[in-house]
Amino acid sequence: MSSMHCVVTLNLGQNLLTEHAIDHLINNRNSMPNMKSIILSQNKIIERKHKSLIEKLRKLDLTVSV
Repeated sequence: MSSMHCVVTLNLGQNLLTEHAIDHLINNRNSMPNMKSIILSQNKIIERKHKSLIEKLRKLDLTVSV
């Protein structure tokens, strides 16, 4: 089993990530089946501007902090 299968919380805070990171997370959700939460705070992602993408992540049974 790869280590990504064991990830429960993914902290991507304090990077220079954009909304493209959210697309990548959505498209690769199946590779991290145990993940329950994602921290995206202090990035270039503006919650009100990218609300629909963030909601897609939440619909995948994830807790998302922006």
